[in-house]
Amino acid sequence: MEIEQLIEQYFDGLTTAEEEATLRRFFMSDEVPERMKMYKPLFVYFDAEIKTSKTIRPRNRKAYVLWLSGVAACAAIFIGSLILSLQRTECPLDGNYVMIDGRCYTDDATIRFRNDKKSAQRNGRRIPDIGRQIG
Repeated sequence: MEIEQLIEQYFDGLTTAEEEATLRRFFMSDEVPERMKMYKPLFVYFDAEIKTSKTIRPRNRKAYVLWLSGVAACAAIFIGSLILSLQRTECPLDGNYVMIDGRCYTDDATIRFRNDKKSAQRNGRRIPDIGRQIG
């Protein structure tokens, strides 16, 4: 019988999708011989699985990409804020100091020189560069 040959080929992994559909249709019918009834639950289960898997829509690729880009953006923000929070300044926690251009100065002469130099640049005056002598 043809069905018996298809069953042997099925368990050997040699059947095509059409042949497997033929087997499922055969075992869904009420005309299954007694000697083959043991295979019926297997093919009934596969048929039910195929029908339910067709009703479930595959995930939308665009939504997945959007979700993944959101996760990447959150990770980038987290890593960036972590890096910024771990940067240490050289300024003491107590005492007087000033931050100029991201550097910490505690020496009064340097602070005055840098402040005078900045104000002179804004006003168009020129001050000799003695900053190397001070710090």
